[in-house]
Amino acid sequence: MSVRVMAELKEVKKEYTTKEKILRQGLKLIQTKGYNGFSFKDIAEIIGIRKASVHHHFKSKELLGVQAIEYYRNKLIDRAEELLSSNIPTTHKLDAYFDFFLYWHIHGKRVCPAGVLTA
Repeated sequence: MSVRVMAELKEVKKEYTTKEKILRQGLKLIQTKGYNGFSFKDIAEIIGIRKASVHHHFKSKELLGVQAIEYYRNKLIDRAEELLSSNIPTTHKLDAYFDFFLYWHIHGKRVCPAGVLTA
């Protein structure tokens, strides 16, 4: 993977709201442990909040799962739009799009959440 593509994949460091932290951690757990492999308690412990705070933002694990998939989908759409609007050759755009998945699979030990949920 090219250095430029790697740089583009790195997320901008920012402060996330508690809800965003829960959502992002829920997505990460779906991708690494599967939907049935974690609980709200796990999320609370990882983030350092009370379990009740997780329930405050997400009334059910199902709701968290749905919003996590929507969040992931929006990230993919943003990435695709960014690549489509760039001036790099089409073959490089396609390579960069697939590098996005490979990066998370290899370095983050994560898989596409849609794939996890269908298993």
